[in-house]
Amino acid sequence: MSAKTRSSSLRWTLFTAFAIFHGIVIAVAPNPETPLGGWLKPIMKPYLNAFEFGSFWNFFSPNPGQAMYVEWELLDKNGGRVGRGMMPEFESPFLFRERQNRRMTSARYIGMAKERPSSTLGPYLCRQEKQAHAIRFWASIYPWVTIEEAASGSKKVKDLENLDRREISVHICPLAQDEQGQKK
Repeated sequence: MSAKTRSSSLRWTLFTAFAIFHGIVIAVAPNPETPLGGWLKPIMKPYLNAFEFGSFWNFFSPNPGQAMYVEWELLDKNGGRVGRGMMPEFESPFLFRERQNRRMTSARYIGMAKERPSSTLGPYLCRQEKQAHAIRFWASIYPWVTIEEAASGSKKVKDLENLDRREISVHICPLAQDEQGQKK
């Protein structure tokens, strides 16, 4: 066997081993609580983290993930409210659910880090509302409602009683920054 054939054979073997490993990771990673997932966890976790495949799939019944909304308040130069909004809306304005699901995922992504609302929503909202000088952002997480509580009517899915609402950040609009710079 020549060196070229041996090299080609080794590459093909390594590629096949990688493809099999990747296929197993794709099949096992969404539900790592299985015996196979527990056995592969020490090998699988660094691979998942390196390529950011570590998403959590908790949208299946009976206990789906908590809903997170990003809320904002647009403030004028005196601190008065110019407008309010939230992402996504409570009720889906779309015919098909997948667009609302993407918005829910985007809201969770934006609400998980302090710098994200200012870098993603801040510039857009400043352009939309010219009177806005600052935007205050909150992440609102609705509490768990079990199937039993919803079925009995003791709690509603969008119950505001135990809402976990925390301020994420405040964004200063670029025009407001220019005005402050000119005043100095």
